[in-house]
Amino acid sequence: MSGSGPTLGDDALGDGPALDDALTRFIGAGAVGTALRAPAGVSATCDGRLPLAGCRVTTLREAARRPPFEDIAVLVACHVESGRVYAARAFAQPTEAADPPPAPADPGEGCTGSTFRLDVAERLGLRLEPGTFAVWLLARGEASGPVRVEVMKPMPPGYDDPEVVKFIAAWRARNLPKPRGADPAKVWPPEAVFGSYPSYGTSAESPPVPQRGISLRAKRVVALDQNARWVLAGSFRLAIPRRHVVPAPVSGHATTAVLPITLVVAGSAAAGPVVQRLRVPSNSTIAAGDDAPTVEGRFTLNLFSLPGMWRAPDTYFVHAVCGDTLSEAAVTALVSEATLLARG
Repeated sequence: MSGSGPTLGDDALGDGPALDDALTRFIGAGAVGTALRAPAGVSATCDGRLPLAGCRVTTLREAARRPPFEDIAVLVACHVESGRVYAARAFAQPTEAADPPPAPADPGEGCTGSTFRLDVAERLGLRLEPGTFAVWLLARGEASGPVRVEVMKPMPPGYDDPEVVKFIAAWRARNLPKPRGADPAKVWPPEAVFGSYPSYGTSAESPPVPQRGISLRAKRVVALDQNARWVLAGSFRLAIPRRHVVPAPVSGHATTAVLPITLVVAGSAAAGPVVQRLRVPSNSTIAAGDDAPTVEGRFTLNLFSLPGMWRAPDTYFVHAVCGDTLSEAAVTALVSEATLLARG
């Protein structure tokens, strides 16, 4: 429902009936999906809140065969300028799991849905800092968003002394900041010296580099035997802020930029995601005067080598985030040896 589908107006952010009225219209029109609305801008001191309103619509048959949306929804936000990514369950986990009512064999045609209002800052535990936040809502392999919210610096209180203003301007002219940039030695995880993973070159697993964005590829099913490797490969072509560019060549490194690419990994049954923050190199040629250069690169990882990664048998949905770009999900499953050896 995001993108070119039905949308929500700013009135959905208030306490009135607009959000419920929109849900009624979407259900009547059979508009399946998730519509999101956030304010265009908030103040960095506006009680620390970043409100998000939404409508979720699904078919009756889909609702009968899937877990409740509130159990599988993942909220993701990225501070575009810095590349910092935050992810967590979109909705609080109930203290006691209630047994769902038995689903009818066939609920028939039609749609059902629900509304929600969230405080993105509270759910993700993030501090609102000036810049742009891109926000998505994920439900298994489905992504809604991004909605973009500009966080503005608050107006300075009190009297603006013109002499102070001149003094600050003169001081800044004498004390120009050193150019900020990326350090190629801080690529993470470091490229393997021995072995195949991690790798930042072209590999047999690499998907084609997209025209713009991030592409992921993973083996659809992985058997959890003793030598199992859970390989995820990615390719990207992205416009990046100058702060991710290496400001000067570094001996022994061909890297010209280091991108903060974050993996958000969620299981099919539980929404609580694992978040892996990568720093991925690019060797693209970058013009000195380009404030938003476009770079490309690749990465291939063994997910089992990353700390805190899931290892339980399940189907997993992996998204990659960089700035206001979210990849399509790579769907990949882990199957236990016991399941493989069991005989029906």
